Amino acid sequence: MRCTESSRDNIFNPDEWAGIVESLVIIARESYDALGMVPRIEDYYSEEEKYTIFAIRIPSGLDGSTVKYSEIVVVSTAAPLNQGFFKELASEIAPRSFFRYRHYYEELFSRTVFVLARSYRGFVKAIKSRNQSFIPVLGKDACARLFLYLADFYRNRLDALVDSVLDGWKKRSVDHILWRLYRLLKNLDSLRHGASRLSLFNANLYYINILEIKIGKIEGRVSSNIIKTCNALLRVFKKMLKIIDRFLEPIIMRKVGEVCYKLLKERFGRFVFKAIKLAEEYANHVRKLAASLEAEKFLERISRAEPVKG
Repeated sequence: MRCTESSRDNIFNPDEWAGIVESLVIIARESYDALGMVPRIEDYYSEEEKYTIFAIRIPSGLDGSTVKYSEIVVVSTAAPLNQGFFKELASEIAPRSFFRYRHYYEELFSRTVFVLARSYRGFVKAIKSRNQSFIPVLGKDACARLFLYLADFYRNRLDALVDSVLDGWKKRSVDHILWRLYRLLKNLDSLRHGASRLSLFNANLYYINILEIKIGKIEGRVSSNIIKTCNALLRVFKKMLKIIDRFLEPIIMRKVGEVCYKLLKERFGRFVFKAIKLAEEYANHVRKLAASLEAEKFLERISRAEPVKG
Protein backbone atom coordinates (compact mmCIF):
# COMPACT_ATOMS: atom_id res chain seq x y z
CA MET A 1 0.00 0.00 0.00
CA ARG A 2 1.40 3.40 -0.97
CA CYS A 3 0.52 6.44 1.07
CA THR A 4 3.52 8.69 0.52
CA GLU A 5 3.28 12.02 -1.21
CA SER A 6 5.38 12.17 -4.34
CA SER A 7 2.91 13.84 -6.66
CA ARG A 8 2.72 17.62 -6.95
CA ASP A 9 -1.07 17.25 -7.26
CA ASN A 10 -1.48 15.77 -3.78
CA ILE A 11 -2.46 18.72 -1.58
CA PHE A 12 -1.82 16.86 1.68
CA ASN A 13 1.44 16.44 3.52
CA PRO A 14 2.52 12.78 4.01
CA ASP A 15 1.08 12.59 7.55
CA GLU A 16 -2.37 13.85 6.48
CA TRP A 17 -2.50 11.57 3.46
CA ALA A 18 -1.36 8.60 5.56
CA GLY A 19 -4.01 9.52 8.15
CA ILE A 20 -6.79 9.31 5.55
CA VAL A 21 -5.52 6.02 4.12
CA GLU A 22 -4.98 4.49 7.57
CA SER A 23 -8.47 5.51 8.71
CA LEU A 24 -10.09 3.95 5.63
CA VAL A 25 -8.16 0.72 6.23
CA ILE A 26 -9.35 0.67 9.87
CA ILE A 27 -12.95 1.10 8.68
CA ALA A 28 -12.53 -1.75 6.17
CA ARG A 29 -11.17 -4.07 8.87
CA GLU A 30 -14.06 -3.15 11.17
CA SER A 31 -16.59 -4.01 8.47
CA TYR A 32 -14.92 -7.32 7.59
CA ASP A 33 -14.90 -8.29 11.28
CA ALA A 34 -18.56 -7.32 11.81
CA LEU A 35 -19.62 -9.44 8.81
CA GLY A 36 -17.60 -12.43 10.02
CA MET A 37 -15.27 -12.30 7.02
CA VAL A 38 -11.51 -12.73 6.86
CA PRO A 39 -10.01 -9.24 6.34
CA ARG A 40 -8.70 -8.74 2.80
CA ILE A 41 -7.71 -5.14 2.28
CA GLU A 42 -7.87 -4.23 -1.41
CA ASP A 43 -6.78 -0.78 -2.51
CA TYR A 44 -5.72 1.16 -5.59
CA TYR A 45 -3.27 4.07 -5.85
CA SER A 46 -2.22 6.13 -8.87
CA GLU A 47 -0.60 9.47 -9.64
CA GLU A 48 -2.32 10.87 -12.71
CA GLU A 49 -1.46 13.97 -14.73
CA LYS A 50 -3.94 16.23 -12.91
CA TYR A 51 -4.54 14.44 -9.62
CA THR A 52 -3.58 11.73 -7.15
CA ILE A 53 -6.15 9.00 -6.59
CA PHE A 54 -6.64 6.39 -3.86
CA ALA A 55 -9.45 3.83 -3.79
CA ILE A 56 -10.46 1.10 -1.36
CA ARG A 57 -13.41 -1.26 -1.36
CA ILE A 58 -15.25 -2.03 1.88
CA PRO A 59 -17.82 -4.82 2.39
CA SER A 60 -21.06 -3.15 3.41
CA GLY A 61 -23.62 -5.95 3.46
CA LEU A 62 -24.65 -9.50 2.65
CA ASP A 63 -27.41 -10.63 0.30
CA GLY A 64 -27.56 -14.41 0.22
CA SER A 65 -24.21 -15.60 -1.12
CA THR A 66 -23.37 -12.15 -2.48
CA VAL A 67 -21.15 -9.68 -0.66
CA LYS A 68 -22.02 -6.07 -1.47
CA TYR A 69 -19.15 -3.60 -1.50
CA SER A 70 -18.88 0.15 -1.17
CA GLU A 71 -15.96 1.77 -2.95
CA ILE A 72 -14.44 4.85 -1.35
CA VAL A 73 -12.32 6.93 -3.73
CA VAL A 74 -10.24 9.94 -2.67
CA VAL A 75 -9.02 12.31 -5.38
CA SER A 76 -6.57 15.08 -4.49
CA THR A 77 -5.78 17.88 -6.94
CA ALA A 78 -3.72 21.05 -6.68
CA ALA A 79 -5.68 22.70 -9.50
CA PRO A 80 -8.41 25.20 -8.53
CA LEU A 81 -11.74 23.39 -8.47
CA ASN A 82 -14.74 24.82 -10.31
CA GLN A 83 -17.91 23.16 -11.56
CA GLY A 84 -16.48 22.59 -15.04
CA PHE A 85 -13.30 20.89 -13.83
CA PHE A 86 -15.33 18.92 -11.27
CA LYS A 87 -17.62 17.57 -14.03
CA GLU A 88 -14.54 16.71 -16.10
CA LEU A 89 -13.09 14.69 -13.20
CA ALA A 90 -16.42 12.94 -12.62
CA SER A 91 -16.81 11.95 -16.28
CA GLU A 92 -13.22 10.67 -16.34
CA ILE A 93 -13.45 8.60 -13.14
CA ALA A 94 -17.04 7.27 -13.48
CA PRO A 95 -16.34 4.57 -16.13
CA ARG A 96 -13.13 3.35 -14.49
CA SER A 97 -12.93 -0.01 -12.72
CA PHE A 98 -10.60 -0.12 -9.73
CA PHE A 99 -11.42 -3.68 -8.60
CA ARG A 100 -12.57 -6.97 -10.12
CA TYR A 101 -15.89 -8.40 -8.97
CA ARG A 102 -16.66 -12.11 -9.12
CA HIS A 103 -20.06 -12.61 -10.71
CA TYR A 104 -22.76 -13.74 -8.26
CA TYR A 105 -20.42 -13.66 -5.24
CA GLU A 106 -19.47 -9.99 -5.27
CA GLU A 107 -21.37 -6.85 -6.25
CA LEU A 108 -20.65 -3.12 -6.29
CA PHE A 109 -23.32 -1.47 -4.16
CA SER A 110 -22.06 2.11 -4.31
CA ARG A 111 -19.05 4.23 -5.14
CA THR A 112 -18.40 7.50 -3.34
CA VAL A 113 -15.75 9.76 -4.84
CA PHE A 114 -14.39 12.62 -2.74
CA VAL A 115 -12.56 15.36 -4.63
CA LEU A 116 -10.29 17.45 -2.41
CA ALA A 117 -8.73 20.60 -3.83
CA ARG A 118 -6.41 23.30 -2.54
CA SER A 119 -8.82 26.03 -3.65
CA TYR A 120 -12.12 26.43 -5.48
CA ARG A 121 -13.89 28.99 -7.64
CA GLY A 122 -17.60 29.65 -7.42
CA PHE A 123 -20.13 27.13 -6.19
CA VAL A 124 -19.21 23.49 -6.76
CA LYS A 125 -22.20 21.15 -6.65
CA ALA A 126 -22.06 17.41 -5.93
CA ILE A 127 -22.90 15.03 -8.77
CA LYS A 128 -24.84 11.77 -8.49
CA SER A 129 -25.07 9.25 -11.31
CA ARG A 130 -26.79 5.90 -10.66
CA ASN A 131 -24.83 4.29 -7.78
CA GLN A 132 -21.94 6.78 -7.93
CA SER A 133 -21.67 10.03 -5.98
CA PHE A 134 -19.03 12.70 -6.60
CA ILE A 135 -18.60 15.05 -3.66
CA PRO A 136 -16.34 18.13 -3.46
CA VAL A 137 -14.67 18.42 -0.07
CA LEU A 138 -13.46 21.95 0.57
CA GLY A 139 -12.08 23.84 3.55
CA LYS A 140 -9.19 23.57 5.99
CA ASP A 141 -10.91 20.71 7.85
CA ALA A 142 -11.24 18.60 4.69
CA CYS A 143 -10.02 15.39 6.38
CA ALA A 144 -12.76 15.55 9.02
CA ARG A 145 -15.38 16.58 6.44
CA LEU A 146 -14.57 13.58 4.25
CA PHE A 147 -15.37 11.14 7.05
CA LEU A 148 -18.34 13.25 8.11
CA TYR A 149 -19.87 12.76 4.65
CA LEU A 150 -19.21 9.02 4.94
CA ALA A 151 -20.68 8.79 8.45
CA ASP A 152 -23.77 10.66 7.25
CA PHE A 153 -24.15 8.20 4.37
CA TYR A 154 -23.82 5.14 6.63
CA ARG A 155 -26.19 6.62 9.21
CA ASN A 156 -28.95 7.29 6.67
CA ARG A 157 -28.49 3.88 5.05
CA LEU A 158 -28.71 2.18 8.45
CA ASP A 159 -31.81 4.19 9.39
CA ALA A 160 -33.54 3.23 6.13
CA LEU A 161 -32.68 -0.47 6.50
CA VAL A 162 -33.79 -0.82 10.14
CA ASP A 163 -36.94 1.29 9.76
CA SER A 164 -38.00 -0.57 6.61
CA VAL A 165 -38.13 -3.76 8.68
CA LEU A 166 -39.82 -2.20 11.72
CA ASP A 167 -42.31 0.14 10.07
CA GLY A 168 -42.34 -0.80 6.41
CA TRP A 169 -40.63 1.31 3.76
CA LYS A 170 -41.49 4.98 3.74
CA LYS A 171 -39.79 7.87 2.03
CA ARG A 172 -38.69 10.73 4.23
CA SER A 173 -36.40 13.71 4.11
CA VAL A 174 -32.74 13.06 4.87
CA ASP A 175 -31.71 14.20 8.34
CA HIS A 176 -28.28 15.83 8.45
CA ILE A 177 -28.01 16.03 12.24
CA LEU A 178 -24.31 15.10 12.10
CA TRP A 179 -23.56 18.27 10.16
CA ARG A 180 -25.40 20.41 12.70
CA LEU A 181 -23.48 18.83 15.59
CA TYR A 182 -20.20 19.17 13.70
CA ARG A 183 -20.74 22.86 13.00
CA LEU A 184 -21.70 23.40 16.64
CA LEU A 185 -18.45 21.81 17.81
CA LYS A 186 -16.28 23.53 15.19
CA ASN A 187 -17.69 27.04 15.54
CA LEU A 188 -17.91 27.40 19.31
CA ASP A 189 -18.14 30.92 20.72
CA SER A 190 -17.95 29.83 24.36
CA LEU A 191 -16.65 26.73 26.10
CA ARG A 192 -18.59 26.29 29.31
CA HIS A 193 -18.02 22.56 29.77
CA GLY A 194 -14.38 22.11 28.79
CA ALA A 195 -12.89 20.67 25.61
CA SER A 196 -12.76 17.10 26.97
CA ARG A 197 -16.57 16.82 26.72
CA LEU A 198 -16.78 18.01 23.12
CA SER A 199 -17.11 14.84 21.09
CA LEU A 200 -19.19 13.87 18.08
CA PHE A 201 -19.19 10.27 19.32
CA ASN A 202 -20.52 11.24 22.78
CA ALA A 203 -23.13 13.50 21.19
CA ASN A 204 -24.49 10.50 19.26
CA LEU A 205 -24.51 7.95 22.10
CA TYR A 206 -28.27 8.29 22.62
CA TYR A 207 -28.91 7.72 18.91
CA ILE A 208 -26.52 4.74 18.90
CA ASN A 209 -28.32 3.17 21.89
CA ILE A 210 -31.69 3.55 20.12
CA LEU A 211 -30.30 1.86 17.00
CA GLU A 212 -28.92 -1.03 19.05
CA ILE A 213 -32.38 -1.51 20.61
CA LYS A 214 -34.03 -1.40 17.17
CA ILE A 215 -31.60 -3.99 15.76
CA GLY A 216 -32.36 -6.19 18.78
CA LYS A 217 -36.08 -5.92 18.03
CA ILE A 218 -35.77 -7.09 14.42
CA GLU A 219 -33.44 -9.97 15.31
CA GLY A 220 -35.32 -13.21 14.73
CA ARG A 221 -37.75 -11.54 12.33
CA VAL A 222 -35.28 -11.24 9.47
CA SER A 223 -32.38 -13.26 8.06
CA SER A 224 -29.03 -13.39 9.82
CA ASN A 225 -27.48 -11.61 6.82
CA ILE A 226 -29.65 -8.54 7.42
CA ILE A 227 -28.68 -8.50 11.10
CA LYS A 228 -25.00 -8.82 10.15
CA THR A 229 -25.41 -5.98 7.66
CA CYS A 230 -27.07 -3.75 10.29
CA ASN A 231 -24.37 -4.50 12.86
CA ALA A 232 -21.62 -3.87 10.30
CA LEU A 233 -23.12 -0.50 9.31
CA LEU A 234 -23.49 0.49 12.98
CA ARG A 235 -19.94 -0.54 13.90
CA VAL A 236 -18.51 1.34 10.93
CA PHE A 237 -20.63 4.38 11.84
CA LYS A 238 -19.28 4.37 15.41
CA LYS A 239 -15.71 3.93 14.19
CA MET A 240 -16.14 6.87 11.80
CA LEU A 241 -17.36 9.11 14.62
CA LYS A 242 -14.20 8.34 16.59
CA ILE A 243 -12.07 9.05 13.52
CA ILE A 244 -13.86 12.39 13.02
CA ASP A 245 -13.23 13.24 16.68
CA ARG A 246 -9.54 12.55 16.12
CA PHE A 247 -9.42 14.92 13.14
CA LEU A 248 -11.65 17.40 14.98
CA GLU A 249 -9.50 17.57 18.13
CA PRO A 250 -6.83 19.98 16.80
CA ILE A 251 -9.58 22.19 15.35
CA ILE A 252 -11.32 22.36 18.74
CA MET A 253 -8.05 22.95 20.58
CA ARG A 254 -7.21 25.76 18.17
CA LYS A 255 -10.62 27.26 18.87
CA VAL A 256 -10.05 26.85 22.61
CA GLY A 257 -6.74 28.67 22.22
CA GLU A 258 -8.39 31.51 20.30
CA VAL A 259 -11.13 31.89 22.93
CA CYS A 260 -8.65 31.76 25.82
CA TYR A 261 -6.34 34.27 24.18
CA LYS A 262 -9.26 36.64 23.54
CA LEU A 263 -10.36 36.44 27.19
CA LEU A 264 -6.80 36.92 28.49
CA LYS A 265 -6.21 39.80 26.07
CA GLU A 266 -9.30 41.59 27.40
CA ARG A 267 -8.16 41.02 30.99
CA PHE A 268 -4.40 41.62 30.81
CA GLY A 269 -3.96 43.79 27.70
CA ARG A 270 -0.33 44.04 26.60
CA PHE A 271 0.76 41.72 29.42
CA VAL A 272 -1.17 38.80 27.90
CA PHE A 273 1.90 36.72 26.99
CA LYS A 274 3.36 37.17 30.47
CA ALA A 275 0.03 35.99 31.92
CA ILE A 276 0.05 32.91 29.66
CA LYS A 277 3.61 32.05 30.74
CA LEU A 278 2.72 32.38 34.43
CA ALA A 279 -0.40 30.27 33.93
CA GLU A 280 1.69 27.56 32.26
CA GLU A 281 4.21 27.58 35.11
CA TYR A 282 1.37 27.35 37.64
CA ALA A 283 -0.21 24.43 35.77
CA ASN A 284 3.13 22.57 35.75
CA HIS A 285 3.49 23.20 39.48
CA VAL A 286 -0.03 21.86 40.16
CA ARG A 287 0.66 18.71 38.11
CA LYS A 288 3.90 18.04 40.01
CA LEU A 289 2.16 18.66 43.34
CA ALA A 290 -0.67 16.28 42.41
CA ALA A 291 1.83 13.59 41.39
CA SER A 292 3.71 14.07 44.67
CA LEU A 293 0.51 13.74 46.74
CA GLU A 294 -0.46 10.57 44.87
CA ALA A 295 2.98 9.11 45.59
CA GLU A 296 2.63 9.97 49.31
CA LYS A 297 -0.81 8.30 49.47
CA PHE A 298 0.60 5.19 47.77
CA LEU A 299 3.53 4.97 50.19
CA GLU A 300 1.17 5.46 53.13
CA ARG A 301 -1.02 2.56 51.96
CA ILE A 302 2.06 0.36 51.63
CA SER A 303 3.24 1.25 55.15
CA ARG A 304 -0.15 0.26 56.59
CA ALA A 305 -0.36 -3.01 54.67
CA GLU A 306 -0.04 -6.21 56.67
CA PRO A 307 2.51 -8.80 55.57
CA VAL A 308 1.15 -11.83 53.75
CA LYS A 309 1.39 -14.93 55.91
CA GLY A 310 2.79 -17.98 54.17
